[in-house]
Amino acid sequence: MPVNIVDIGPPSTIASGRTLIETYFFGDFFDVGVCYGTLATEPKFLGWLDVTDQGRVGSIRSIGGVPHLDLRNWQYTMTVTNRSNATVPYNIRIATLTSG
Repeated sequence: MPVNIVDIGPPSTIASGRTLIETYFFGDFFDVGVCYGTLATEPKFLGWLDVTDQGRVGSIRSIGGVPHLDLRNWQYTMTVTNRSNATVPYNIRIATLTSG
Protein backbone atom coordinates (compact mmCIF):
# COMPACT_ATOMS: atom_id res chain seq x y z
CA MET A 1 0.00 0.00 0.00
CA PRO A 2 1.43 3.47 -0.89
CA VAL A 3 2.63 5.73 1.92
CA ASN A 4 2.75 9.53 2.04
CA ILE A 5 5.59 11.08 4.13
CA VAL A 6 4.89 14.59 5.47
CA ASP A 7 6.86 16.94 7.74
CA ILE A 8 4.63 18.63 10.31
CA GLY A 9 5.54 22.27 10.88
CA PRO A 10 8.96 23.92 11.04
CA PRO A 11 11.86 22.39 12.98
CA SER A 12 11.77 22.79 16.77
CA THR A 13 14.45 22.40 19.43
CA ILE A 14 14.40 20.45 22.66
CA ALA A 15 16.83 20.90 25.56
CA SER A 16 18.80 18.02 27.05
CA GLY A 17 16.68 15.88 29.37
CA ARG A 18 13.40 17.60 28.44
CA THR A 19 10.17 15.89 27.40
CA LEU A 20 7.57 17.57 25.18
CA ILE A 21 4.10 16.43 24.15
CA GLU A 22 3.54 17.29 20.49
CA THR A 23 0.03 17.68 19.08
CA TYR A 24 -0.91 17.95 15.41
CA PHE A 25 -3.98 17.65 13.22
CA PHE A 26 -4.92 17.73 9.55
CA GLY A 27 -7.90 20.07 9.60
CA ASP A 28 -11.40 20.07 11.01
CA PHE A 29 -13.17 16.72 10.68
CA PHE A 30 -10.32 15.17 8.65
CA ASP A 31 -9.13 11.75 9.80
CA VAL A 32 -6.04 10.28 8.15
CA GLY A 33 -6.47 6.98 9.98
CA VAL A 34 -3.25 5.27 11.03
CA CYS A 35 -0.49 7.81 11.57
CA TYR A 36 3.05 7.10 12.82
CA GLY A 37 5.33 9.95 13.85
CA THR A 38 9.12 9.92 13.85
CA LEU A 39 11.83 12.57 13.76
CA ALA A 40 13.33 14.08 10.64
CA THR A 41 17.09 13.65 10.41
CA GLU A 42 17.85 16.22 7.74
CA PRO A 43 19.68 18.46 7.53
CA LYS A 44 21.97 16.75 10.06
CA PHE A 45 19.67 16.78 13.08
CA LEU A 46 21.87 14.76 15.42
CA GLY A 47 20.98 13.50 18.87
CA TRP A 48 19.23 10.79 20.83
CA LEU A 49 15.50 11.46 20.86
CA ASP A 50 12.79 9.01 21.94
CA VAL A 51 9.29 9.13 20.45
CA THR A 52 6.65 7.39 22.59
CA ASP A 53 2.98 7.50 23.56
CA GLN A 54 1.60 8.03 20.09
CA GLY A 55 -2.12 8.25 19.80
CA ARG A 56 -5.22 9.80 18.33
CA VAL A 57 -8.11 11.48 20.10
CA GLY A 58 -11.50 12.18 18.55
CA SER A 59 -13.93 14.69 19.95
CA ILE A 60 -17.59 15.06 19.01
CA ARG A 61 -18.56 18.50 17.78
CA SER A 62 -21.40 20.41 19.41
CA ILE A 63 -23.29 23.09 17.52
CA GLY A 64 -25.52 25.31 19.65
CA GLY A 65 -25.11 22.91 22.55
CA VAL A 66 -26.37 19.96 20.47
CA PRO A 67 -23.85 17.13 19.92
CA HIS A 68 -23.48 15.96 16.32
CA LEU A 69 -22.28 12.36 16.48
CA ASP A 70 -21.30 12.35 12.80
CA LEU A 71 -18.88 15.32 13.20
CA ARG A 72 -15.56 14.59 14.89
CA ASN A 73 -12.31 16.50 15.22
CA TRP A 74 -9.21 14.28 15.24
CA GLN A 75 -6.05 15.21 17.10
CA TYR A 76 -2.81 13.21 17.00
CA THR A 77 -0.22 13.24 19.79
CA MET A 78 3.28 11.96 20.51
CA THR A 79 5.82 12.45 23.30
CA VAL A 80 9.40 13.46 22.41
CA THR A 81 12.21 13.06 24.98
CA ASN A 82 15.78 14.32 24.45
CA ARG A 83 18.24 11.74 25.82
CA SER A 84 21.23 13.66 24.41
CA ASN A 85 23.63 15.85 26.39
CA ALA A 86 22.84 18.89 24.23
CA THR A 87 19.90 20.79 22.76
CA VAL A 88 18.73 19.04 19.60
CA PRO A 89 16.73 20.37 16.64
CA TYR A 90 14.04 18.05 15.25
CA ASN A 91 10.97 17.97 13.06
CA ILE A 92 8.01 15.63 13.25
CA ARG A 93 7.73 13.44 10.16
CA ILE A 94 4.66 11.30 9.74
CA ALA A 95 3.70 8.49 7.42
CA THR A 96 0.11 8.07 6.30
CA LEU A 97 -1.38 5.39 4.09
CA THR A 98 -2.70 6.62 0.75
CA SER A 99 -5.27 5.06 -1.52
CA GLY A 100 -3.25 5.30 -4.68
